[in-house]
Amino acid sequence: MTSKHLLVALAAGALLSVPALANEVYKWTDAEGNVHYEDRPAAGANPERIALTYKRTDPGQVAAQKKSLEDKLVAREESRVAEAEAAQAAAARAAEEAERQNKCDAYRAKLETFANSRRLYRVDENGERAFLEDDEIQKTRERAEALVAEHCTS
Repeated sequence: MTSKHLLVALAAGALLSVPALANEVYKWTDAEGNVHYEDRPAAGANPERIALTYKRTDPGQVAAQKKSLEDKLVAREESRVAEAEAAQAAAARAAEEAERQNKCDAYRAKLETFANSRRLYRVDENGERAFLEDDEIQKTRERAEALVAEHCTS
């Protein structure tokens, strides 16, 4: 036998003996009452050998647990996305409501100005004031009332 074959045989023997060594666990209690677990019996103690039993892993059960975990992670992510979308939609609605309220306030202020002013004017292309006639004032007030009615419905 060559040294290479001998080395392979020794390595195989060492690997095969590892499970035999791993199957032994000893339990013992020291003088202070502390319980110890070791893979070798303690010298000078009264060790109790604990038999280890192994059970094969059920691949189906592992796959089911993995799928269950993945499903929970997907559900959590979907829930997080839905909450983020709902928060974004609520923020958009709040912004729209604030904009609507600002427009309403501006139209109410214009209407109040039109209602309280005796004479209204506009600035013409020459930069001079052109006073409105009574029928133009009435139309302007009606337009302002319509804008208030349109934008200030709560």
